[in-house]
Amino acid sequence: MPDHDFHYTMSSSPLAPPEHVVFLHKDTFDYLHSKEYRNGYKWIYSRDKDSTLKNMERRESVQDSERDFLDECLVKIPSILTLRKNLHLQHMAMMQEHQSTDSNPEGFRQHHWLPECLYKNVSKNEVMFEHWNRKLRRYYVVIDDKCAESVMRGSDIFAVGVIATNIPKLHYEINDEVSVIMMRLREGVTLPHGEESYGLDVAKKVIRGRFMPDTYQDLLRIYSQYYHIHFIANGVTNIERREIFRAELQHDVPAVSITESLYNGVERLNIYNNTKYFPQNMASMLAARALNVAPNHRILEACCAPGGKLTHISHLMNNGGEIVAFERSRKRTNTVESLLKLQNISNVKIFVKDFTQSIKKKLVEPASFDRILCDLPCTGLGNMNLFYPFSMGQVTQQSEYQHKLLDIALKLLKVDGELVFSTCSLFPQENEMNVAQLLEQYSGKLQLVDLHEEMEKLFGADNWIYNKSKPAWGHSEILKNNFNKRVIRFDPCLHEESIGFFMARFRKTAEF
Repeated sequence: MPDHDFHYTMSSSPLAPPEHVVFLHKDTFDYLHSKEYRNGYKWIYSRDKDSTLKNMERRESVQDSERDFLDECLVKIPSILTLRKNLHLQHMAMMQEHQSTDSNPEGFRQHHWLPECLYKNVSKNEVMFEHWNRKLRRYYVVIDDKCAESVMRGSDIFAVGVIATNIPKLHYEINDEVSVIMMRLREGVTLPHGEESYGLDVAKKVIRGRFMPDTYQDLLRIYSQYYHIHFIANGVTNIERREIFRAELQHDVPAVSITESLYNGVERLNIYNNTKYFPQNMASMLAARALNVAPNHRILEACCAPGGKLTHISHLMNNGGEIVAFERSRKRTNTVESLLKLQNISNVKIFVKDFTQSIKKKLVEPASFDRILCDLPCTGLGNMNLFYPFSMGQVTQQSEYQHKLLDIALKLLKVDGELVFSTCSLFPQENEMNVAQLLEQYSGKLQLVDLHEEMEKLFGADNWIYNKSKPAWGHSEILKNNFNKRVIRFDPCLHEESIGFFMARFRKTAEF
Protein backbone atom coordinates (compact mmCIF):
# COMPACT_ATOMS: atom_id res chain seq x y z
CA MET A 1 0.00 0.00 0.00
CA PRO A 2 2.07 3.02 -1.16
CA ASP A 3 1.95 5.88 1.36
CA HIS A 4 1.92 8.56 -1.34
CA ASP A 5 -1.42 7.39 -2.73
CA PHE A 6 -3.60 6.72 0.30
CA HIS A 7 -4.45 8.03 3.76
CA TYR A 8 -6.20 5.79 6.26
CA THR A 9 -7.69 6.61 9.65
CA MET A 10 -7.99 3.28 11.40
CA SER A 11 -10.47 2.22 14.10
CA SER A 12 -9.25 0.81 17.39
CA SER A 13 -10.70 -2.53 16.28
CA PRO A 14 -11.08 -3.76 12.69
CA LEU A 15 -14.75 -4.57 13.36
CA ALA A 16 -15.75 -1.40 15.26
CA PRO A 17 -18.34 1.02 13.81
CA PRO A 18 -16.82 3.76 11.61
CA GLU A 19 -16.59 7.09 13.46
CA HIS A 20 -14.56 8.93 10.84
CA VAL A 21 -13.68 8.68 7.17
CA VAL A 22 -11.92 5.34 6.84
CA PHE A 23 -10.13 6.21 3.61
CA LEU A 24 -9.16 9.45 1.89
CA HIS A 25 -6.97 9.84 -1.15
CA LYS A 26 -3.66 11.21 0.16
CA ASP A 27 -3.52 14.43 -1.88
CA THR A 28 -7.17 15.14 -1.02
CA PHE A 29 -6.36 14.68 2.68
CA ASP A 30 -3.37 17.00 2.38
CA TYR A 31 -5.40 19.69 0.62
CA LEU A 32 -8.24 19.63 3.16
CA HIS A 33 -5.66 20.18 5.91
CA SER A 34 -3.75 22.90 4.05
CA LYS A 35 -3.73 26.63 4.79
CA GLU A 36 -4.93 27.24 1.24
CA TYR A 37 -8.20 25.50 2.08
CA ARG A 38 -8.63 26.42 5.72
CA ASN A 39 -7.69 30.10 5.55
CA GLY A 40 -10.65 30.69 3.27
CA TYR A 41 -13.01 29.36 5.95
CA LYS A 42 -11.44 30.87 9.06
CA TRP A 43 -14.76 31.11 10.91
CA ILE A 44 -14.86 27.29 10.86
CA TYR A 45 -11.27 26.12 11.00
CA SER A 46 -9.49 28.82 13.02
CA ARG A 47 -7.58 27.32 15.95
CA ASP A 48 -8.92 29.96 18.35
CA LYS A 49 -12.53 29.29 17.32
CA ASP A 50 -13.40 27.69 20.65
CA SER A 51 -17.11 27.49 19.87
CA THR A 52 -16.44 25.32 16.83
CA LEU A 53 -14.25 22.91 18.78
CA LYS A 54 -16.74 22.72 21.64
CA ASN A 55 -19.52 22.21 19.16
CA MET A 56 -17.74 19.11 17.84
CA GLU A 57 -16.84 18.01 21.42
CA ARG A 58 -13.17 17.92 20.58
CA ARG A 59 -10.74 16.89 23.30
CA GLU A 60 -7.61 18.07 21.53
CA SER A 61 -6.74 20.86 19.15
CA VAL A 62 -7.08 20.53 15.40
CA GLN A 63 -3.33 20.85 14.96
CA ASP A 64 -2.45 18.19 17.54
CA SER A 65 -4.66 15.43 16.21
CA GLU A 66 -3.70 13.38 13.17
CA ARG A 67 -7.36 12.40 12.89
CA ASP A 68 -8.74 15.85 12.20
CA PHE A 69 -12.28 16.76 13.22
CA LEU A 70 -13.20 17.32 9.55
CA ASP A 71 -12.64 13.60 8.94
CA GLU A 72 -15.07 12.86 11.77
CA CYS A 73 -17.67 15.35 10.54
CA LEU A 74 -17.69 13.94 7.01
CA VAL A 75 -18.91 10.54 8.16
CA LYS A 76 -21.63 11.80 10.50
CA ILE A 77 -25.21 12.08 9.38
CA PRO A 78 -26.98 15.44 9.93
CA SER A 79 -28.32 16.04 13.45
CA ILE A 80 -31.86 16.27 12.09
CA LEU A 81 -33.74 13.89 9.81
CA THR A 82 -35.96 15.85 7.43
CA LEU A 83 -39.00 15.22 5.24
CA ARG A 84 -40.47 17.58 2.65
CA LYS A 85 -44.23 17.95 2.58
CA ASN A 86 -46.08 17.93 -0.76
CA LEU A 87 -47.03 21.60 -1.07
CA HIS A 88 -49.18 20.91 -4.13
CA LEU A 89 -51.49 18.67 -2.09
CA GLN A 90 -51.77 21.38 0.56
CA HIS A 91 -52.58 23.96 -2.10
CA MET A 92 -55.28 21.74 -3.58
CA ALA A 93 -56.81 21.23 -0.11
CA MET A 94 -56.93 25.00 0.39
CA MET A 95 -58.53 25.50 -3.04
CA GLN A 96 -61.22 23.00 -2.03
CA GLU A 97 -61.62 24.74 1.35
CA HIS A 98 -60.62 21.52 3.02
CA GLN A 99 -58.11 21.45 5.85
CA SER A 100 -56.25 18.17 6.10
CA THR A 101 -56.47 16.46 9.48
CA ASP A 102 -53.52 14.17 8.77
CA SER A 103 -50.92 14.20 11.54
CA ASN A 104 -47.19 14.30 10.92
CA PRO A 105 -45.27 11.00 10.78
CA GLU A 106 -44.43 9.81 14.28
CA GLY A 107 -41.71 11.84 15.96
CA PHE A 108 -41.59 14.57 13.31
CA ARG A 109 -42.22 18.23 14.06
CA GLN A 110 -42.90 21.24 11.87
CA HIS A 111 -39.76 23.24 11.09
CA HIS A 112 -40.23 26.71 12.55
CA TRP A 113 -39.28 28.73 9.46
CA LEU A 114 -39.24 26.35 6.46
CA PRO A 115 -42.95 25.59 5.89
CA GLU A 116 -42.53 22.41 3.82
CA CYS A 117 -39.96 20.87 6.17
CA LEU A 118 -40.67 18.34 8.92
CA TYR A 119 -37.82 17.21 11.14
CA LYS A 120 -36.83 14.99 14.02
CA ASN A 121 -33.63 15.06 16.04
CA VAL A 122 -30.93 12.47 15.44
CA SER A 123 -28.28 11.52 17.98
CA LYS A 124 -25.42 9.08 18.23
CA ASN A 125 -26.38 5.70 19.72
CA GLU A 126 -23.62 5.54 22.31
CA VAL A 127 -24.45 1.96 23.28
CA MET A 128 -24.00 0.76 19.72
CA PHE A 129 -20.70 2.62 19.31
CA GLU A 130 -19.17 1.80 22.70
CA HIS A 131 -20.49 -1.72 23.25
CA TRP A 132 -20.77 -2.94 19.68
CA ASN A 133 -18.96 -6.19 20.51
CA ARG A 134 -21.84 -7.12 22.82
CA LYS A 135 -24.34 -6.40 20.07
CA LEU A 136 -23.03 -8.88 17.50
CA ARG A 137 -25.54 -11.52 16.46
CA ARG A 138 -24.98 -15.18 15.59
CA TYR A 139 -25.57 -14.55 11.90
CA TYR A 140 -24.42 -11.62 9.78
CA VAL A 141 -24.90 -10.23 6.29
CA VAL A 142 -22.20 -8.42 4.31
CA ILE A 143 -22.89 -5.16 2.43
CA ASP A 144 -20.66 -2.65 0.61
CA ASP A 145 -19.78 0.88 1.72
CA LYS A 146 -22.48 2.68 -0.30
CA CYS A 147 -25.17 0.44 1.12
CA ALA A 148 -23.66 1.02 4.58
CA GLU A 149 -23.97 4.79 4.15
CA SER A 150 -27.66 4.35 3.30
CA VAL A 151 -28.24 2.10 6.31
CA MET A 152 -26.60 4.64 8.63
CA ARG A 153 -29.02 7.27 7.27
CA GLY A 154 -32.07 5.10 7.95
CA SER A 155 -32.53 2.68 5.07
CA ASP A 156 -33.42 -0.98 5.27
CA ILE A 157 -31.39 -3.40 3.12
CA PHE A 158 -32.90 -4.68 -0.11
CA ALA A 159 -31.69 -7.99 -1.47
CA VAL A 160 -29.62 -6.28 -4.18
CA GLY A 161 -27.51 -4.73 -1.42
CA VAL A 162 -26.56 -8.03 0.24
CA ILE A 163 -23.23 -9.42 -0.97
CA ALA A 164 -22.78 -12.47 1.26
CA THR A 165 -23.78 -14.03 4.58
CA ASN A 166 -22.88 -16.75 7.03
CA ILE A 167 -26.49 -17.98 7.22
CA PRO A 168 -26.27 -21.68 6.21
CA LYS A 169 -27.41 -22.56 2.69
CA LEU A 170 -29.96 -25.08 3.97
CA HIS A 171 -31.38 -22.66 6.52
CA TYR A 172 -34.96 -21.88 5.47
CA GLU A 173 -36.06 -19.63 8.34
CA ILE A 174 -36.95 -15.94 8.32
CA ASN A 175 -36.97 -13.38 11.16
CA ASP A 176 -33.38 -14.31 12.05
CA GLU A 177 -31.54 -11.65 14.00
CA VAL A 178 -28.47 -10.61 12.00
CA SER A 179 -25.65 -8.11 12.29
CA VAL A 180 -24.88 -5.96 9.29
CA ILE A 181 -21.20 -5.91 8.34
CA MET A 182 -19.62 -3.59 5.79
CA MET A 183 -16.67 -4.91 3.77
CA ARG A 184 -14.62 -3.02 1.22
CA LEU A 185 -11.39 -4.14 -0.42
CA ARG A 186 -8.41 -2.13 0.80
CA GLU A 187 -6.92 0.14 -1.82
CA GLY A 188 -3.58 -1.02 -3.18
CA VAL A 189 -3.63 -4.52 -1.67
CA THR A 190 -2.22 -7.50 -3.54
CA LEU A 191 -4.22 -10.66 -3.03
CA PRO A 192 -2.47 -14.01 -2.67
CA HIS A 193 -2.67 -16.76 -5.24
CA GLY A 194 -5.63 -19.09 -4.92
CA GLU A 195 -8.13 -16.29 -4.30
CA GLU A 196 -11.06 -18.72 -4.27
CA SER A 197 -9.89 -20.10 -0.96
CA TYR A 198 -10.42 -16.60 0.44
CA GLY A 199 -13.90 -16.30 -1.04
CA LEU A 200 -12.66 -13.76 -3.55
CA ASP A 201 -13.27 -13.60 -7.28
CA VAL A 202 -10.85 -12.42 -9.96
CA ALA A 203 -12.23 -8.87 -9.61
CA LYS A 204 -10.98 -8.95 -6.01
CA LYS A 205 -14.47 -8.69 -4.52
CA VAL A 206 -16.38 -11.01 -2.24
CA ILE A 207 -18.38 -13.28 -4.53
CA ARG A 208 -22.09 -12.51 -4.33
CA GLY A 209 -23.90 -15.28 -2.49
CA ARG A 210 -20.68 -16.58 -0.94
CA PHE A 211 -21.04 -18.52 2.32
CA MET A 212 -18.88 -16.53 4.71
CA PRO A 213 -16.88 -17.75 7.73
CA ASP A 214 -19.07 -18.98 10.54
CA THR A 215 -17.53 -16.83 13.30
CA TYR A 216 -16.40 -13.22 13.50
CA GLN A 217 -12.96 -14.38 14.58
CA ASP A 218 -12.57 -16.36 11.38
CA LEU A 219 -14.01 -13.49 9.34
CA LEU A 220 -11.31 -11.16 10.66
CA ARG A 221 -8.55 -13.75 10.47
CA ILE A 222 -9.20 -14.48 6.79
CA TYR A 223 -10.33 -11.10 5.47
CA SER A 224 -9.10 -8.18 7.61
CA GLN A 225 -5.72 -7.91 5.88
CA TYR A 226 -7.50 -7.46 2.55
CA TYR A 227 -10.73 -5.67 3.53
CA HIS A 228 -11.96 -2.84 5.70
CA ILE A 229 -14.56 -4.50 7.94
CA HIS A 230 -17.00 -2.54 10.13
CA PHE A 231 -20.12 -3.25 12.17
CA ILE A 232 -22.98 -1.07 10.91
CA ALA A 233 -26.31 -2.18 12.42
CA ASN A 234 -28.51 -5.05 13.57
CA GLY A 235 -31.68 -6.27 11.88
CA VAL A 236 -33.98 -9.18 11.11
CA THR A 237 -34.32 -11.11 7.86
CA ASN A 238 -37.59 -10.89 5.95
CA ILE A 239 -36.85 -13.57 3.36
CA GLU A 240 -34.92 -16.85 3.31
CA ARG A 241 -31.24 -16.97 2.47
CA ARG A 242 -31.86 -18.63 -0.91
CA GLU A 243 -34.33 -15.88 -1.85
CA ILE A 244 -31.89 -13.08 -1.06
CA PHE A 245 -29.64 -14.00 -3.97
CA ARG A 246 -32.34 -14.64 -6.55
CA ALA A 247 -31.97 -11.82 -9.07
CA GLU A 248 -35.69 -11.48 -9.78
CA LEU A 249 -36.39 -10.64 -6.11
CA GLN A 250 -33.62 -8.16 -5.54
CA HIS A 251 -35.83 -5.04 -5.61
CA ASP A 252 -39.14 -6.34 -4.28
CA VAL A 253 -38.94 -6.26 -0.48
CA PRO A 254 -36.29 -5.44 2.13
CA ALA A 255 -34.17 -8.51 2.75
CA VAL A 256 -33.20 -7.13 6.16
CA SER A 257 -35.23 -4.70 8.27
CA ILE A 258 -32.95 -2.68 10.55
CA THR A 259 -33.79 -2.86 14.26
CA GLU A 260 -30.74 -1.22 15.88
CA SER A 261 -28.90 1.67 14.24
CA LEU A 262 -25.73 3.58 15.00
CA TYR A 263 -27.89 6.72 15.30
CA ASN A 264 -31.08 7.28 17.27
CA GLY A 265 -33.89 8.89 15.31
CA VAL A 266 -33.29 7.29 11.91
CA GLU A 267 -36.01 4.68 12.34
CA ARG A 268 -37.50 3.33 9.15
CA LEU A 269 -40.19 5.61 7.72
CA ASN A 270 -41.85 3.40 5.09
CA ILE A 271 -42.90 6.48 3.13
CA TYR A 272 -40.99 6.04 -0.10
CA ASN A 273 -44.24 5.41 -1.98
CA ASN A 274 -46.07 8.15 -0.12
CA THR A 275 -47.55 11.12 -2.02
CA LYS A 276 -47.50 13.38 1.03
CA TYR A 277 -43.86 13.26 2.14
CA PHE A 278 -40.46 12.97 0.51
CA PRO A 279 -37.16 12.30 2.38
CA GLN A 280 -34.85 15.21 1.55
CA ASN A 281 -32.05 17.15 3.23
CA MET A 282 -32.88 20.67 4.35
CA ALA A 283 -30.10 22.16 2.18
CA SER A 284 -31.62 20.54 -0.92
CA MET A 285 -34.99 22.09 -0.07
CA LEU A 286 -33.32 25.49 0.15
CA ALA A 287 -31.82 25.06 -3.34
CA ALA A 288 -35.33 24.90 -4.84
CA ARG A 289 -36.40 27.82 -2.68
CA ALA A 290 -33.40 29.84 -3.85
CA LEU A 291 -34.70 29.62 -7.42
CA ASN A 292 -37.58 31.98 -6.50
CA VAL A 293 -40.06 30.51 -9.00
CA ALA A 294 -43.52 31.75 -9.99
CA PRO A 295 -46.43 29.69 -11.42
CA ASN A 296 -46.04 31.30 -14.85
CA HIS A 297 -42.31 30.70 -15.19
CA ARG A 298 -40.54 28.48 -17.71
CA ILE A 299 -37.98 26.48 -15.75
CA LEU A 300 -35.02 24.32 -16.76
CA GLU A 301 -33.26 21.72 -14.62
CA ALA A 302 -29.98 20.58 -16.16
CA CYS A 303 -29.48 17.28 -14.28
CA CYS A 304 -32.79 16.25 -12.71
CA ALA A 305 -32.26 12.80 -11.13
CA PRO A 306 -33.20 11.58 -8.57
CA GLY A 307 -36.06 14.12 -8.76
CA GLY A 308 -36.30 15.64 -5.29
CA LYS A 309 -35.59 19.23 -6.32
CA LEU A 310 -37.59 18.79 -9.53
CA THR A 311 -40.76 17.79 -7.67
CA HIS A 312 -40.18 20.53 -5.10
CA ILE A 313 -39.99 23.17 -7.84
CA SER A 314 -43.22 21.84 -9.33
CA HIS A 315 -44.90 22.07 -5.92
CA LEU A 316 -43.72 25.67 -5.51
CA MET A 317 -45.29 26.41 -8.92
CA ASN A 318 -48.56 24.70 -7.91
CA ASN A 319 -48.02 22.35 -10.87
CA GLY A 320 -48.24 25.37 -13.19
CA GLY A 321 -45.92 26.89 -15.79
CA GLU A 322 -43.50 24.60 -17.60
CA ILE A 323 -40.45 22.68 -16.43
CA VAL A 324 -37.98 21.19 -18.90
CA ALA A 325 -35.49 18.72 -17.44
CA PHE A 326 -32.50 16.74 -18.67
CA GLU A 327 -31.13 13.40 -17.47
CA ARG A 328 -28.73 11.32 -19.56
CA SER A 329 -29.43 7.98 -17.82
CA ARG A 330 -32.53 6.07 -18.92
CA LYS A 331 -32.55 4.12 -15.66
CA ARG A 332 -32.41 7.26 -13.54
CA THR A 333 -35.03 8.91 -15.74
CA ASN A 334 -37.38 5.99 -15.07
CA THR A 335 -36.99 6.66 -11.34
CA VAL A 336 -37.80 10.35 -11.82
CA GLU A 337 -40.81 9.60 -14.01
CA SER A 338 -42.17 7.19 -11.39
CA LEU A 339 -41.84 9.92 -8.76
CA LEU A 340 -43.62 12.46 -10.98
CA LYS A 341 -46.46 10.01 -11.56
CA LEU A 342 -46.71 9.20 -7.85
CA GLN A 343 -47.04 12.90 -7.00
CA ASN A 344 -49.46 13.68 -9.87
CA ILE A 345 -47.09 16.21 -11.45
CA SER A 346 -47.97 17.18 -15.02
CA ASN A 347 -45.90 20.28 -15.80
CA VAL A 348 -42.57 18.50 -16.45
CA LYS A 349 -41.01 17.35 -19.73
CA ILE A 350 -37.83 15.24 -19.50
CA PHE A 351 -35.22 14.79 -22.23
CA VAL A 352 -33.20 11.59 -21.83
CA LYS A 353 -30.12 13.36 -23.14
CA ASP A 354 -26.84 14.72 -21.87
CA PHE A 355 -27.41 18.41 -21.11
CA THR A 356 -24.31 19.30 -23.11
CA GLN A 357 -26.29 18.38 -26.25
CA SER A 358 -29.24 20.67 -25.43
CA ILE A 359 -28.27 23.54 -27.77
CA LYS A 360 -26.26 21.57 -30.31
CA LYS A 361 -29.22 19.27 -31.07
CA LYS A 362 -31.71 22.16 -30.86
CA LEU A 363 -33.69 20.51 -28.09
CA VAL A 364 -34.31 23.90 -26.48
CA GLU A 365 -33.96 27.50 -27.65
CA PRO A 366 -31.31 29.90 -26.31
CA ALA A 367 -32.48 32.66 -23.96
CA SER A 368 -35.86 30.97 -23.38
CA PHE A 369 -35.96 30.19 -19.65
CA ASP A 370 -36.91 32.39 -16.69
CA ARG A 371 -35.15 30.22 -14.11
CA ILE A 372 -32.55 27.46 -14.35
CA LEU A 373 -31.38 25.04 -11.68
CA CYS A 374 -27.93 23.55 -12.15
CA ASP A 375 -27.62 21.04 -9.32
CA LEU A 376 -24.57 19.53 -10.92
CA PRO A 377 -22.65 16.24 -10.73
CA CYS A 378 -19.81 16.60 -8.24
CA THR A 379 -17.37 14.53 -6.22
CA GLY A 380 -19.80 14.62 -3.27
CA LEU A 381 -17.43 15.32 -0.39
CA GLY A 382 -20.24 16.86 1.68
CA ASN A 383 -22.65 13.95 1.39
CA MET A 384 -21.37 11.49 4.00
CA ASN A 385 -18.52 9.31 2.79
CA LEU A 386 -17.01 6.31 4.56
CA PHE A 387 -14.55 6.09 1.67
CA TYR A 388 -13.49 9.02 -0.50
CA PRO A 389 -11.21 7.86 -3.33
CA PHE A 390 -11.18 11.05 -5.44
CA SER A 391 -7.81 12.67 -6.08
CA MET A 392 -7.42 16.43 -6.49
CA GLY A 393 -6.84 15.83 -10.18
CA GLN A 394 -10.29 14.25 -10.43
CA VAL A 395 -11.78 17.16 -8.47
CA THR A 396 -10.30 19.54 -11.06
CA GLN A 397 -11.70 17.47 -13.94
CA GLN A 398 -15.15 17.55 -12.35
CA SER A 399 -14.90 21.31 -11.92
CA GLU A 400 -14.10 21.75 -15.61
CA TYR A 401 -17.13 19.66 -16.58
CA GLN A 402 -19.33 21.72 -14.26
CA HIS A 403 -18.08 24.94 -15.86
CA LYS A 404 -19.02 23.58 -19.28
CA LEU A 405 -22.56 22.81 -18.09
CA LEU A 406 -22.94 26.22 -16.45
CA ASP A 407 -21.75 27.99 -19.59
CA ILE A 408 -24.40 26.19 -21.68
CA ALA A 409 -27.10 26.88 -19.09
CA LEU A 410 -26.39 30.60 -19.02
CA LYS A 411 -26.87 30.78 -22.78
CA LEU A 412 -30.36 29.29 -22.28
CA LEU A 413 -31.30 31.89 -19.66
CA LYS A 414 -33.33 34.96 -20.53
CA VAL A 415 -31.99 38.42 -19.78
CA ASP A 416 -33.13 39.26 -16.21
CA GLY A 417 -33.53 35.51 -15.64
CA GLU A 418 -31.82 33.79 -12.71
CA LEU A 419 -29.77 30.61 -12.35
CA VAL A 420 -29.06 28.66 -9.16
CA PHE A 421 -25.87 26.59 -9.11
CA SER A 422 -25.53 23.95 -6.37
CA THR A 423 -23.40 20.94 -5.41
CA CYS A 424 -22.98 18.64 -2.40
CA SER A 425 -19.20 19.15 -2.50
CA LEU A 426 -17.01 21.12 -0.09
CA PHE A 427 -14.18 21.72 -2.55
CA PRO A 428 -13.84 25.37 -3.67
CA GLN A 429 -12.63 24.08 -7.06
CA GLU A 430 -16.15 22.76 -7.66
CA ASN A 431 -17.90 25.73 -6.09
CA GLU A 432 -16.40 29.18 -5.53
CA MET A 433 -13.86 28.85 -8.35
CA ASN A 434 -16.67 28.18 -10.82
CA VAL A 435 -18.49 31.25 -9.53
CA ALA A 436 -15.39 33.44 -9.81
CA GLN A 437 -14.61 32.21 -13.33
CA LEU A 438 -18.14 32.90 -14.58
CA LEU A 439 -18.17 36.41 -13.10
CA GLU A 440 -14.87 37.16 -14.83
CA GLN A 441 -15.91 35.52 -18.10
CA TYR A 442 -19.17 37.46 -18.30
CA SER A 443 -18.13 40.65 -16.53
CA GLY A 444 -20.84 43.29 -16.83
CA LYS A 445 -23.38 40.75 -18.06
CA LEU A 446 -23.73 38.51 -15.02
CA GLN A 447 -24.52 39.47 -11.44
CA LEU A 448 -23.99 37.41 -8.30
CA VAL A 449 -27.16 37.72 -6.20
CA ASP A 450 -26.80 37.95 -2.42
CA LEU A 451 -28.47 34.68 -1.45
CA HIS A 452 -28.31 35.40 2.28
CA GLU A 453 -30.24 38.61 1.73
CA GLU A 454 -32.80 36.71 -0.35
CA MET A 455 -33.20 34.03 2.32
CA GLU A 456 -33.71 36.69 4.98
CA LYS A 457 -36.53 38.15 2.87
CA LEU A 458 -38.09 34.70 2.47
CA PHE A 459 -37.80 33.41 6.04
CA GLY A 460 -37.09 36.44 8.21
CA ALA A 461 -33.78 37.96 9.26
CA ASP A 462 -34.06 36.55 12.79
CA ASN A 463 -34.59 33.02 11.49
CA TRP A 464 -31.75 33.04 8.95
CA ILE A 465 -28.83 32.39 11.33
CA TYR A 466 -26.46 31.44 8.51
CA ASN A 467 -25.39 35.04 8.00
CA LYS A 468 -24.78 35.59 11.72
CA SER A 469 -24.09 33.10 14.52
CA LYS A 470 -23.46 30.12 12.20
CA PRO A 471 -22.04 31.77 9.06
CA ALA A 472 -22.49 29.77 5.86
CA TRP A 473 -20.15 31.80 3.68
CA GLY A 474 -17.91 30.92 0.76
CA HIS A 475 -14.11 30.89 0.43
CA SER A 476 -12.92 34.41 1.24
CA GLU A 477 -9.68 34.18 -0.75
CA ILE A 478 -11.42 33.07 -3.96
CA LEU A 479 -14.56 35.24 -3.77
CA LYS A 480 -13.09 38.52 -2.54
CA ASN A 481 -14.59 41.91 -1.60
CA ASN A 482 -17.22 40.13 0.51
CA PHE A 483 -18.60 38.30 -2.53
CA ASN A 484 -18.06 35.14 -0.49
CA LYS A 485 -20.90 36.35 1.75
CA ARG A 486 -23.32 36.26 -1.19
CA VAL A 487 -23.14 32.48 -1.61
CA ILE A 488 -24.27 29.77 0.83
CA ARG A 489 -21.91 27.00 1.92
CA PHE A 490 -23.04 24.54 4.56
CA ASP A 491 -20.14 22.76 6.25
CA PRO A 492 -20.86 19.74 8.51
CA CYS A 493 -18.10 20.91 10.87
CA LEU A 494 -20.19 23.95 11.82
CA HIS A 495 -23.67 23.20 10.49
CA GLU A 496 -24.31 19.84 12.10
CA GLU A 497 -27.94 19.92 10.95
CA SER A 498 -26.93 19.78 7.29
CA ILE A 499 -24.92 17.81 4.79
CA GLY A 500 -22.07 19.71 3.12
CA PHE A 501 -23.72 21.82 0.43
CA PHE A 502 -23.01 24.86 -1.74
CA MET A 503 -25.29 27.18 -3.70
CA ALA A 504 -25.00 30.44 -5.61
CA ARG A 505 -27.50 32.47 -7.61
CA PHE A 506 -26.74 34.47 -10.75
CA ARG A 507 -28.82 37.09 -12.55
CA LYS A 508 -28.22 37.56 -16.29
CA THR A 509 -28.16 41.31 -16.99
CA ALA A 510 -27.31 41.30 -20.71
CA GLU A 511 -27.32 38.88 -23.62
CA PHE A 512 -24.16 36.95 -24.47
